[in-house]
Amino acid sequence: MNRFSFVVLGLLAVSGISSSCSKDDVKPAATTSVVTAQMAQKWRLDDVYLNNQPAGSGSAIKDRYTIQFKADGTYVQTLMADGTTFNGTWKLDESKMLLNLVDHKGTAQDYNVGKVSNQELRYAWVNKSGETEERRFTSVL
Repeated sequence: MNRFSFVVLGLLAVSGISSSCSKDDVKPAATTSVVTAQMAQKWRLDDVYLNNQPAGSGSAIKDRYTIQFKADGTYVQTLMADGTTFNGTWKLDESKMLLNLVDHKGTAQDYNVGKVSNQELRYAWVNKSGETEERRFTSVL
């Protein structure tokens, strides 16, 4: 084997070793927690509470809607009266059970998640009047 061939083989071997040892090759798959997976579905607003007292139920709720949280971090809110839709983004901080929604206008709002299961979602916040407002949703399958 001539000297040139030997040098080329040596360079190929070194480049093969260095590329096979790259830390970028192995990336763990993204995991979705159980709580986030439970959130990622379609919900129907069924009850509104103000300061732990019923303030509206079912069709008596003004601007009643469904909201579909998607696994990609987006949501679609649909008014039940006329089918108008609004798009936004969502993110759940599970350590604090804090739901962040950014609406179609770019306005962000944080909500305290009180309960989430495969069938029920509850979240609350302090509204402009200083009252604790809770929204209770049922899963729409």
